[in-house]
Order: sequence, then C-alpha cells, then structure tokens
Amino acid sequence: MRRERHRRAKLSESYSKLYSILTSRSKADKNSIVQSAAVYLKELKTTKEDLYKQNKNLKHKMEDENMKIDEVKIKVQVMNPVSTIDSMIEALQCMKEMGVIAMSIQSKFSEDESTTMMTINTKV
Repeated sequence: MRRERHRRAKLSESYSKLYSILTSRSKADKNSIVQSAAVYLKELKTTKEDLYKQNKNLKHKMEDENMKIDEVKIKVQVMNPVSTIDSMIEALQCMKEMGVIAMSIQSKFSEDESTTMMTINTKV
C-alpha cells in the first residue's frame, strides 16, 4: 500500500508540474493536462522545424552572396594571471570552439599582465 501511495503521489506531482507549465492552456483535470501537453509539443515541434528551415535558408543565402572575408584584430589582456600559458590555451580553445582561425598571434608575458594580440579572419 505504501508503494502504491508513493507512486500515486509522484504521479500527482508530475501532473502538477506539467499543469504549471500549461496553466493558460489547460483545465486542471488529468485528461485536459495530457491533451494540452500533446498540442503544445506539436506546436513546439512545428516551431523547431520552421526555425531549422529558416537557419538553413540563411546559411544558403550567406554562401550564395560570396561572403567577404576580413581580418580583425583582437586584444586579450589578463591582469595578474595565475598562469600565462593556461590563459593563452583557454583563449585558443575558446576560439577553436567558435570556429575562428587565428592568422597571427603576438604575446607579451610578465608577472602582472598577459597581453595577446590576435589577427583572425571573419566573414562579414
């Protein structure tokens, strides 16, 4: 009996959480909550597909317009770095994750400061 009570309590809690997300869309009974959730999920799926198509179209449009490549200089300055090498590695990893390619890197290191000037290619 305890297990069944616990199961029902968890189920009721789950319905309550779902209802709190759908309050403007649903009545408080379980059937209405599930039906509203299904409708809402379909709407979200349609929105996701529309956004995916828009993103794809924008990418094609950018490629078709033969985007111009420019060079941009970025200055990274870290005051009182714990490790100058670690700071540089973190900056390069961040650039790699963003898909940015560094064309040149100039660095100055001291106890008080780490300064790096990077030239990168960007598409405008």
